[in-house]
Amino acid sequence: MVTGKAGVFSTELTTRALETFLTVCETGTMSAAAGALGISQAAVSQQTARIERILDVRLFERTGAVLILTPAGLQLRYHAIRILEAAHQAEVAMLRYQGVLVPRISIGLMETMADVLELPIIETLKPLAEQITIAASPQPKFEEALLDGRHDIVVLAQDGMVEGMRWFELVTEPGVLLAPKGFFRGEVEIEALAERLPMVRFSSQRRLARLIDTYLRRITLGVPRRFEFDRVSMIAHTVAAGDAWAITTPYGLLQAGDNLERIDVHPLPAPGLSRTIVLGARGAELLNIPDKLAQQCRLALRRARDTRISRFAPRTVQDIRIPGS
Repeated sequence: MVTGKAGVFSTELTTRALETFLTVCETGTMSAAAGALGISQAAVSQQTARIERILDVRLFERTGAVLILTPAGLQLRYHAIRILEAAHQAEVAMLRYQGVLVPRISIGLMETMADVLELPIIETLKPLAEQITIAASPQPKFEEALLDGRHDIVVLAQDGMVEGMRWFELVTEPGVLLAPKGFFRGEVEIEALAERLPMVRFSSQRRLARLIDTYLRRITLGVPRRFEFDRVSMIAHTVAAGDAWAITTPYGLLQAGDNLERIDVHPLPAPGLSRTIVLGARGAELLNIPDKLAQQCRLALRRARDTRISRFAPRTVQDIRIPGS
């Protein structure tokens, strides 16, 4: 109970209520949030109405079928993310006193997610493991490493999932089109871009490269192979220099650095493409550690989307889906 200028204010907010609120923020509708959380739409509506009643504010305005955050809602989302992070860290810290400490955890992490997830993974696992190993790779073969025991936990694209493991969805992100700054003055036309500039590609061994090739075939756009690189930073540099265009994903672009200042990021023309990133773990020997790690990864992904990706790719933010955590 806290006393303020207006009198006595008793906070009755629960972490469950805040999780529900953040899921509504993420999905945009009560029904979608209910599906993500596995509860009824009425329960979601009741939780949201209860928060508004407790705080005496309106959190959402309705625009058609979609809910838009009010200024008060935006402020609560900012604090809710941090409250849940703090609650998670408190939970992790208490595990040490329960004797939950594994000798070693080895993580396989896809390179395009390393910028966002490395530090949250380390901070989450520090109280839980005596030794932590993280291998980030642009061309991961983490499925085999998970099966033969070289890795205990992996983060990879959904199409690399293998049976018999525990899987947690982290994020679904769209493809984006990269063009030199100011190339388009009006409508974005990928055909016009391809006529004037070559495309810079990811190396063909990468799953994302195969996904992009499938997209190009669907729109019947033939593109010669002139530039082919492993790293997002190299691809971004080539586009920023005005020498090429490219297709990648929003989270991968977090590795582009200062090159982003000379790049325009556009939503990919229909039919578009997307990929889902998942966290996988072997068996039950890690207890609830993978669950906790997935929750922390989702919070980090949400924070990166709202504070970083929204600056350089604002029109793609609404297409990035993170399950309620």
